[in-house]
Amino acid sequence: MSVLLSALAQTGRAVDRSFNVVRRRLGLWSRVRVVLYGGYGRPGCVRLRGRVLGGQSAEPRSGAPVWSTVWRTARRFVTDDVPGARVEVTVGDVIVEATSDVDGYFEAALEVEVCPSSLWRSATARVLDPASDDDAHAYVQVPTADAQFVVVSDLDDTVLEAEAPHALRLAWRVLSSSAETRRTLPGVRTLYRALVTDDGQPVNPLVYVSDSPWDLYEHLTGALEHHGIPRGALHLRDLNENPMSWLDPDAHAHKLSAIGDVLDTYPDLDAVLIGDSGQKDPEVYQQIVARHAGRVRAVLIRHVAGPRREREVCQIARDVEMRGTAMRVFSDSAEGARAVVELGLASERAVGLLQRSSWRPPRTSPFRPSAPRGRSA
Repeated sequence: MSVLLSALAQTGRAVDRSFNVVRRRLGLWSRVRVVLYGGYGRPGCVRLRGRVLGGQSAEPRSGAPVWSTVWRTARRFVTDDVPGARVEVTVGDVIVEATSDVDGYFEAALEVEVCPSSLWRSATARVLDPASDDDAHAYVQVPTADAQFVVVSDLDDTVLEAEAPHALRLAWRVLSSSAETRRTLPGVRTLYRALVTDDGQPVNPLVYVSDSPWDLYEHLTGALEHHGIPRGALHLRDLNENPMSWLDPDAHAHKLSAIGDVLDTYPDLDAVLIGDSGQKDPEVYQQIVARHAGRVRAVLIRHVAGPRREREVCQIARDVEMRGTAMRVFSDSAEGARAVVELGLASERAVGLLQRSSWRPPRTSPFRPSAPRGRSA
């Protein structure tokens, strides 16, 4: 059945692509808008991605009835892609042009220097042809010398409530929620702030790597902003090659590739990987530790599954720890905060808000906490 649905979806996408190419050539777009995805990079080179679309944003309105929210969210997956559009991307005083592909996506690489006082730089994109009056704004992170590590985190069931192992429940939760009504897991705001900030200022880069599609970018960034979750770049999935892969719990090649790209971008920073046990995050992170020896400082897994899965994750933890990387499993953000303090990833003062909650000894792993490793010279 999944093969049939995938074939039908790809056929529909091919027809849609052809129709959009004709519309572009004939100038039949009533309105064109650009979406700029927040990016990340290092001094001398940052990369930004975005998409040119026809029509207005379909973000559900706060307080709208459920049927309206479902309808507007579903419209996100039926996009009017604008191929061949010329886009101008600006970061500071650096300006480059890019051209959208057949699915409306574009990429831009810019030579941007580090800002000594801030992790984040603002970016702007506008469509030059076909002409549009709408600008898109986003942020790109370029870490300073104060950065200690890069945090790479999953989203579903790690930051946002999703029930990702259950495809139908996940689909309903996404379709029936707006950015304002999407719920986060308790305590994640303080936990993540402790990991990425120093004296209240963002220092360590943060990249959210998710199997969610780019169609949900505005929904996800809106939910994170609404709940005060620290800003981070998003690395989502392009469903054009396999439109049904979003609902496949075992399709994790995207995450392996994305995390590898983050490590390549920041060769001088170790990574802290955060995920959950509901899907394959432990297995993905195990492979990352094996492939990138000495590059992962710690693996943190939120346990959201049953006892059998917990035993499987503990077995993975043994392998990860034997390779020299600390791995901790926690049931809530309070236990997660205790783990990051013990591993030297954050100070007790930084997680004081969580420490005032009811602490229990962290049910992390059968291993003693290991000291954070320093990078070899």
